Amino acid sequence: MRIDKDNIEDVLIRAIREKGAMERMEALDKQMAAKVAVSRRRRTWLTSVAAACVLLVACTDVSLRLHTRSVGYGYEFTGVSRGARSGNIENLLNDKQFPKVYEEIQTAREETLKELERPSYDDPDYINQLNTDLQELDFIEAVAHLRQGKFFKAKKELKTISASDGAYSQDADLLLRKML
Repeated sequence: MRIDKDNIEDVLIRAIREKGAMERMEALDKQMAAKVAVSRRRRTWLTSVAAACVLLVACTDVSLRLHTRSVGYGYEFTGVSRGARSGNIENLLNDKQFPKVYEEIQTAREETLKELERPSYDDPDYINQLNTDLQELDFIEAVAHLRQGKFFKAKKELKTISASDGAYSQDADLLLRKML
């Protein structure tokens, strides 16, 4: 292409446009490189968080699937007392209706404590059964917390039950060992 006086202005305009296009392409390349770097850092961070979660689950034997019984601890509750209230609590627990479970436990606990204050029978076995019923309610509450995913609260209650050396202390020990 020959440059003469008539088209020198066109040549300059083309050169300026080409230089601007080149600068714009370089700026876009830098932006893309920055986005790729951020994406890599984010992916690396997410991968390390996922790996930490997998390691935590593997080391503590905690299952994150909330639909399993007792949140992966393999414990299916079967109560000792077979009263109507106990069966109702078990059904609510299996249906995962936790607010109703806690309400029923509280009501049953109040009734049992009232009966312990003034027992209907003087038989020591009857009083023993009432104490067992209270221990059972404490254990059901701990299992409900465990199934609901409230691990720290459940662990605290299970430790208390385990230390009490009552009817459910061995079951509480079993669950505590599985939680560790």
